[in-house]
Amino acid sequence: MCFKKLFGWFKKTKKDEISDSNDSNEKMSNNDLFQSEEDFEIKKNLENDTEDFVPSIKEEENEVTEDNYIVNKDDKVIKVYAPCDGVVKEMKFIQDQVFKQNLLGEGLFIIPEYQKDQEKLAFYAPVSGEIVNLFHIGHYYTIREKFQGTDSYQDFVIHIGIDSVEAGEEAFFKKVNQSDHVTHNDVLCEIDIKKLLENATSIDTPILVSAETLPNCKIINKRTGQVKRGDLIFEVLHLK
Repeated sequence: MCFKKLFGWFKKTKKDEISDSNDSNEKMSNNDLFQSEEDFEIKKNLENDTEDFVPSIKEEENEVTEDNYIVNKDDKVIKVYAPCDGVVKEMKFIQDQVFKQNLLGEGLFIIPEYQKDQEKLAFYAPVSGEIVNLFHIGHYYTIREKFQGTDSYQDFVIHIGIDSVEAGEEAFFKKVNQSDHVTHNDVLCEIDIKKLLENATSIDTPILVSAETLPNCKIINKRTGQVKRGDLIFEVLHLK
């Protein structure tokens, strides 16, 4: 059973267990389902003290930060680029426990920006390589890029939206196929903004080094904050 199907089954089973044991008829959100006691306390504090606490979090989230790893001439690195305009943030700020706990991989996520009356938004490949996994709906892509001069590679995941599978194929217009070779200047898909927002939890989009190939590398030089499409957002260093 593939990870995505296994995870879908886990969420459903977990939700059923909680529903059976709860006498109230309150609906449980996807985030509440995986919320720990510590997360609950933080959420409670946020609700009770929004004036003092929330602005400091927002400042931290939007601050432009960069690591300062100096790449040597012998280092093998892969560059990862922003798939669209937006604000890049650390995964600890994403409103989904699966991604926050790095179950699919590690990296950053972007909150895409678009105009109020804009109907479609294009997402570009964050790296150059072969598309080795493309979910039929069009929200999930795995791109494999080799380290130059080696037989080693990294798999990168871009997951457009949170719970975006609920939007269905009508919200995604795929521009590539399985096994295609792409560069970071190629469009993976366009989305119907309205349909996605109406059905998904959010449009937040993780860009990750796949958990399966993560042990082979080190993520360096992360950049968070405001970016334009095509800006460098992090690099991946090959571990020899």
